[in-house]
Amino acid sequence: MGEIMRSPEGMILRPDDSRVYLDFFIEGASGAPEGHKAILDVTDWNGGRPKGRIRSVIGRAGEHDPLE
Repeated sequence: MGEIMRSPEGMILRPDDSRVYLDFFIEGASGAPEGHKAILDVTDWNGGRPKGRIRSVIGRAGEHDPLE
């Protein structure tokens, strides 16, 4: 789980857990809402930048009730 952000290479997910120190490139992220929290399924992590697909968008980052 992390926050969806825009980078020069495309959309990424920055993990909330500080033990995961790499950003994940989001595959097929044309409609991913920047600034929202999401759950990501990892699809590739073979030495390069890890990649994944959004399983679900939870809500805006920083809000206590993600359903609002």
